[in-house]
Amino acid sequence: MGKIQFRIEDTRSDTGKHRRIARIFIVDDKGDITSPKISEIRRCRGVYKKGESRCVNIDLENGFFAVLLELTINWRKKVKGYISVVNQDGLELLRMKYVDGKLRYVSGKKDMAYLVRNALKNVEAELK
Repeated sequence: MGKIQFRIEDTRSDTGKHRRIARIFIVDDKGDITSPKISEIRRCRGVYKKGESRCVNIDLENGFFAVLLELTINWRKKVKGYISVVNQDGLELLRMKYVDGKLRYVSGKKDMAYLVRNALKNVEAELK
C-alpha cells in the first residue's frame, strides 16, 4: 500500500474566463472505479484564485491505480489538459493529453488507456 499526495480543485480565474478542474479516481485492473481512501485533507493553493483547492493523501493498494485528471476550460468551453495514471508507488505509468474530447498518447504504457476512458466518462457531463 502506498500513500500518494494529489491536489483536487475546482477553481476559476478572476475574470471568470478560465476554470481549472483536477479530479482523482481510483481504478482497479478491470477498469472499475472505486472510492478513494483519503487519509489526510488540507487546504492548498489552486491554479486560479476563486474556488476551492485541497491537497489529499490517498492510500493506494496493490492492484489499484489512481487516474488524475487536470483540465482547464476556457470561456468558449474548449477543454485542454493532461490525464495521468499512477500506481501505488507513485510512478506515472501513462500520461495522455486531452483536447476537446480527443485523447492523445504522450508517454507510458499504451495498453492502460482503458483506465483513462473509464475515468473520463464520470467527468464528461461536468465539462459540457
